[in-house]
Amino acid sequence: MEDRNNAGQSYVVYEDPITQERLTTKAPLQSLVDVGELRREIGIPDYVNLNDFQMKKTIAAFWAFRYPEKFVEGVAAKPLEVATFGGGGFRLHCPSSNREPFFRRIADIDFVTLKENGTLVVKVLCGLSEKCGSMFFYGLSTADKRFNILRAGARYRVHTIKSIDDLGTGTPGLTDIFCDRLPFCHKLDVRDGLSKAESQHFTIGLENLIISKAQLIKTVTRDDAKQIDECRIIGEFDKRRMLVGMEMKDMRDIAAALVDHDVGQGPDRIDVNVIGTKLKRDWPTWKTVTTNLRNMLQRSKEIARVFGASEHQREAIEKKLTKILEQLEGQYAPKRRIFSFSKQWWEDVEDQTLK
Repeated sequence: MEDRNNAGQSYVVYEDPITQERLTTKAPLQSLVDVGELRREIGIPDYVNLNDFQMKKTIAAFWAFRYPEKFVEGVAAKPLEVATFGGGGFRLHCPSSNREPFFRRIADIDFVTLKENGTLVVKVLCGLSEKCGSMFFYGLSTADKRFNILRAGARYRVHTIKSIDDLGTGTPGLTDIFCDRLPFCHKLDVRDGLSKAESQHFTIGLENLIISKAQLIKTVTRDDAKQIDECRIIGEFDKRRMLVGMEMKDMRDIAAALVDHDVGQGPDRIDVNVIGTKLKRDWPTWKTVTTNLRNMLQRSKEIARVFGASEHQREAIEKKLTKILEQLEGQYAPKRRIFSFSKQWWEDVEDQTLK
């Protein structure tokens, strides 16, 4: 929405329907920077598609996180430890996520940082549009500020622009900044990934990316299960409900990682020892992750057909999933005497979706 006033044109990113509070940025929406140059400067791979608005925003944000002193007066000239996850993380870390058959549209890209840096990360984002252009707008409404205070430094929320159409009109969106952990069905501590984010293409790392996707689980009624893709149905939970695993988009992301990266130790490999060490300490997360990966392996032919994956890609996915599960269910299996599908071992969350 554009708004004309004495100062010229402005674009309304957010308007509170009750108080009429507005967050605005300059119109028309534009960039003041060469995103390609920013990408080269901070070392984001060339396979990341710069025609995608979300990736443009992400690159600009990570460039700003490297130079926080350019955006917030008085702070040290020291890069911030910030990473992304979800679909954006796979785009940055996996070439196959940027092309068919594993490419998919992603919503707003969220970030994770150390708790001590949370407020500074928000300030850097809110200064982005002034230096880089109005299309990179992030801003705080009164409701956002209240939301952030109530989370006590564990999570922040800012308003932003989610997409821009061919006419230059933006769609409002929200970006979350998590601190230290990703609190979904299970709490995933990603501080280890933050210390190496730049060497991991500004993500939480392949192992954390896979865990974060495979820790999503919920139950639905038998009637609701009929409306869900069958590949997600893990089995009967109790007489009334079915157990449902990660979404197809999450399987698509994991499949891209498996196609692109070998299992083993070393740079750009999926290290099962890293995954296993984390999961062995936490039986509930181990159970969810292995259940989701086992379901993905058992339905690999059907999933590959849905994605349009080649036979070679399907075989690679199966082979690597088998290798990962052999270790996770073998040497990294936590001790637990009794298990029942009828007793919930995860936390219900309002929004289980990882973007």
